[in-house]
Amino acid sequence: MNALGSLAAPIPTVNPPVSTDGREPISVEVTYWVPQYRDNHLGGVPKDYFDSDPNPSQAYTPCTNNVCGPLPVEVYRKLPSFQADGTPLLVSKKVHLKDVPNTPLNGFVVWGGLAAAVGGTIGFVAGGALGQLVLAGVGGALGSGLVFGAIGALRARGDRIKLDWDVYPIMTEDLAGYRERVILSNQDGQQGFIHHFEPDLKPRQVGVYKVPKIVHYKESK
Repeated sequence: MNALGSLAAPIPTVNPPVSTDGREPISVEVTYWVPQYRDNHLGGVPKDYFDSDPNPSQAYTPCTNNVCGPLPVEVYRKLPSFQADGTPLLVSKKVHLKDVPNTPLNGFVVWGGLAAAVGGTIGFVAGGALGQLVLAGVGGALGSGLVFGAIGALRARGDRIKLDWDVYPIMTEDLAGYRERVILSNQDGQQGFIHHFEPDLKPRQVGVYKVPKIVHYKESK
């Protein structure tokens, strides 16, 4: 594994290279890198207790001088693993991406076919009420298919595709301290208060990673 900068990741590889023209079909194998996660022990907080005191012993306790280390309610979170140099541990993934630009003909066929099915069904229902079932169904299918087929062809005109990337942050968390909340309660017929302790977790970005995708876009004029 290569040593990484704090916000860097290995450069993904694309095989074969993708044309920048946008009109060519894309069929590539992409190797990219994602963080490896594991359950991580961050420390602990005190165990809840019940008594008659309505006041917290301490509203907030910071995790300094290993105060949160030996406490009984352990805090775990699924967080990224790290290398010895403190950078995120990344593992490779492979994906095969394949797509083609839409064409006016494909747009006409797809949109027209869907619209014809819907329009034909509506036509059959309306025609059934009037006693002209077949004629109305065919008329509805043809009318809807032509109109929406033309819309689909227009939308597909100038369609292009490209390899793009979604960029995600690699986030970790640190146990900064814990808060004490006092909740009115009743246990075994005795009125009192539950002292409840909640971990204070601070998010921190330690890197970024990219996930490949194919996107459609319009050719700029």
